[in-house]
Amino acid sequence: SAQLDRTIGRRNTFIGTPYWMAPEVIACDENQDATYDNRSDLWSLGITALEMAESQPPLCDLHPMRALFLIPRNAPPRLKSKKWSKKFHSFIETVLVKDYHQRPYTEQLLKHPFIKEQPTERQVRIQLKDHIDRCKKRKQDKERDDYRYSGSENEDEDAAVAGEP
Repeated sequence: SAQLDRTIGRRNTFIGTPYWMAPEVIACDENQDATYDNRSDLWSLGITALEMAESQPPLCDLHPMRALFLIPRNAPPRLKSKKWSKKFHSFIETVLVKDYHQRPYTEQLLKHPFIKEQPTERQVRIQLKDHIDRCKKRKQDKERDDYRYSGSENEDEDAAVAGEP
């Protein structure tokens, strides 16, 4: 969100891309007395996590002005697919709480099981290397198979027409 004033810690300005905007940020446009704090960034984090999981943010098929109207009025978005872990679903539900006063602060969110139980950097590197190695092997296998079967399906007929034995 917009830079917060360190002495006050709240804003009432309206800046940003609508699909990721927290309801309280949108409310500042409708009500000059409305405020928000850095927990609005956690809403945006939740929308970003949804986007990463589902390849698009909620309401992205709508005009931005329509999204601005609906975000504060609709229920919080949720993951559509059940393929994600319960911890990830819980994380999304934790950060996408409409009333920002009920949303956790960053320090609290860092204790959430989804965050706390993430693999170490070393574990991620090992997993990525293994994944890359598997992809390379599949590509090599496919290229080998494509080369092996690259001839015409009518190879014998083609040879006979050409006068080959």
